[in-house]
Amino acid sequence: MTTINNNYNDLFEENKSAFLFFDNILETLDFVKIFELFIMKLTY
Repeated sequence: MTTINNNYNDLFEENKSAFLFFDNILETLDFVKIFELFIMKLTY
């Protein structure tokens, strides 16, 4: 039973880092959108 539990924990850790990675990408995309809006306001 302990081996199954350890494997589950390993999977969870890997998925957690992937989730954080995608979370960072989404935050970056939000920043880019805001930046684009700012540029558009300056140019018009």
